[in-house]
Amino acid sequence: MVYRRVIEWPSKSLKRVSTEYKDTDEQALVDLVDTFRVKGGLGLSAPQVGYSTRLIVVNESLLVSSSDNSELVMKNPVITESSNPAFFEERCFSLPGISIEVERFSDISVRWTDQDGKICEREYSGYPAACIQHEIDHLDGKVTIDRISQLKRSMIIKKIKRAASLEKRLARNEKSARERKTAATRAKNRRKRKSK
Repeated sequence: MVYRRVIEWPSKSLKRVSTEYKDTDEQALVDLVDTFRVKGGLGLSAPQVGYSTRLIVVNESLLVSSSDNSELVMKNPVITESSNPAFFEERCFSLPGISIEVERFSDISVRWTDQDGKICEREYSGYPAACIQHEIDHLDGKVTIDRISQLKRSMIIKKIKRAASLEKRLARNEKSARERKTAATRAKNRRKRKSK
């Protein structure tokens, strides 16, 4: 099992439009599914784990109550029909800790090739439709932050920068605390040696 780190925004690799999945991209499929098993969630795309190929995996059992398929792999997925725009609250592994309301189509029809090479087509509605559109967006070089207004985008970017700044400060404080503890331990050991 190979677990790959999920690439986070603003990495330029998330902006690349993926190429058609080919049988030579088998390692991308293995790494994507392995990472998905570790991360969990509703879906993951190949670009998020470093492969620029049109490949996604979704946990259909969480999305569709009539399914027990926890790993539905879609090679070269294409939305063939869409209707009924609606807003959905979305999260993304590439934007950790951020929840964004995005306009999607509530009803879609998707065609893809499965792991056995069979062409499949299915209709999805509601949140499952939004989830699949979200993952296909990654194949087209888009993340959720690209689908919102400039004002909301600016606010989210500020929030991300504040979180990163806080994370750096906490890391510095933790390092400083470790250094103080190490210095105190050394001083204590020197005192013990001198007293002997």
